[in-house]
Amino acid sequence: MIDYRLFGIKPSKIISSLCYSILRLEPYYGCTYNCIYCYANWYRSPKPLITPAKYLYYWEKIASQISQLEYKPFFRLSTLSEPFQEALEKKYMMSYKILEIAYKYKIPIIINTKSALLTEDPWIEMLERMARGNKVLVQVSLNLTDKYTYLMEPYAPPARKRLELIRILSEKNIPVVLRLQPLIPGFEEEHLRILNESLMYGVKGVIVEPLRATSELIHRISSIKGVEYEEYFSRYKWRKYSPEAKNLYVPGDDWWFELLRNIQGILKKYSSNTPLSICKYKPLKTSNFDCCLFYLTRSKYGLRITLRELLFGIKENENIHYYNENDYVLLPSVIRKIFKIHHRKLIKTVSDKEFLREFLG
Repeated sequence: MIDYRLFGIKPSKIISSLCYSILRLEPYYGCTYNCIYCYANWYRSPKPLITPAKYLYYWEKIASQISQLEYKPFFRLSTLSEPFQEALEKKYMMSYKILEIAYKYKIPIIINTKSALLTEDPWIEMLERMARGNKVLVQVSLNLTDKYTYLMEPYAPPARKRLELIRILSEKNIPVVLRLQPLIPGFEEEHLRILNESLMYGVKGVIVEPLRATSELIHRISSIKGVEYEEYFSRYKWRKYSPEAKNLYVPGDDWWFELLRNIQGILKKYSSNTPLSICKYKPLKTSNFDCCLFYLTRSKYGLRITLRELLFGIKENENIHYYNENDYVLLPSVIRKIFKIHHRKLIKTVSDKEFLREFLG
């Protein structure tokens, strides 16, 4: 029996309620980029022991079963580590092999990356093939210029290389969106500059999310900005991320909504057709169909129901099917288990009035 944790994100009040992207492919455990704000620092759980060959065997088994579905759910490559870490991927090519299987069985894939390796063969050739079948979306994670990337993301490719990745993917008609994440108080000009440049390089959409940070990380960022911790904490009105968060904070709403307005202003000025999506945060109504923006591929695919659909109703789209509890029987057993676990957590969360107040504010 396949351990569902190999292919499913751990359920939580936030993920289970707000995230469509609960199916994951993790070729590598750990990341060499050492981004100081990496959420894996507190979200990563012990990984079930398994060999790469066994992992690929299980993935192909699941992919072959999903291939029979008319509306296939998408998988994320990956969630808590860079799937195209240059030295590892060139040696083992695990991500490439995962994509080969996805291509063979026509499984929709979202790639979340900072790596410039995707501009090289054979990786970019594989992306071109998948894009022709509307089965891939590349999300390039970039939020700072080269002035700060080496401080925040010590070993990740510089901003200029990621902008070049966006340009090359766009020119080859591979759908690419910008993950302008995380948005960090005090770095607003950096974020807006990156947004402007990415739009010129051809991104089809933009995904944003404010930084979630421990008090230790907030202290470190305030030091980078040259501001006393107490002043920095007070200026941006940092508060607990959720009622249960003991040491996890987000900046206050005044800062967040002002930055959102500035981002929306740039998008409107550049193009009225470029969608803005908010990842796992408020306001929830701004997302078009799925906040991962996979609908931009114009592919047929399936989505799980989240808090958005329960509160605001299902949006009509001929290419998208929303899986409800009655549909779970259609899914392979391991995927069915993942969907059920998250759905139970979602239903339980709906009764939490304090949680609803926070994310509908």
